[in-house]
Amino acid sequence: MRSDTTVGMEAGGGNATRSEGTASASATHYDVREVAAALGVSVQTVYLLCAKKRLRHIRVGVGRGTIRVPADALQEYIDGATVGPSQPTVVTQTKQVKAVHLRLPSGHRPS
Repeated sequence: MRSDTTVGMEAGGGNATRSEGTASASATHYDVREVAAALGVSVQTVYLLCAKKRLRHIRVGVGRGTIRVPADALQEYIDGATVGPSQPTVVTQTKQVKAVHLRLPSGHRPS
């Protein structure tokens, strides 16, 4: 099942736009703030997704670098996180079991 979600930034709100089906070899990259805005989550959530390797990203620069998320990686995350309708569950009858209490022999204490 494919989502009709389109990844893109509003005019003036980001440095890139991409509609579904227009992927190119030189994909545009978003910074963490733009990804957070596109997903409607906090910047910290995007950092956590990257740290847990649930959102594909690259680091640009020296040291830890700056995180950049390719447009296709953002679309992959959205497609993978999309929850579709589930199949109906089959409810089965369960057999009722009578509980039996155990008694310890007299003079015996639990340790």
